[in-house]
Amino acid sequence: MNTLPDLSQLTHEQLLEFTRQLAMQHQSLAQSNQQLDARVQHLEVTNQQLDSKVQHLSILNQKYEHELALFKKHKFAQKNEHLT
Repeated sequence: MNTLPDLSQLTHEQLLEFTRQLAMQHQSLAQSNQQLDARVQHLEVTNQQLDSKVQHLSILNQKYEHELALFKKHKFAQKNEHLT
């Protein structure tokens, strides 16, 4: 970052110019901060949507695992009946 000038050594015009530069930097930083806040908000919404989708897919996966276990149990029972 730039070093600050010795303000006591600056002329009135230099102080005015320095003040203008600081105001422009402040405005630029405020604008960047606003853009970052909007991006964070968008990412939070996206994250919530993805969390919801993950939860849905996890429940669906558990359902299919349960159904597969039932089918395997049924298939094993059929094989076992043929053997006896």
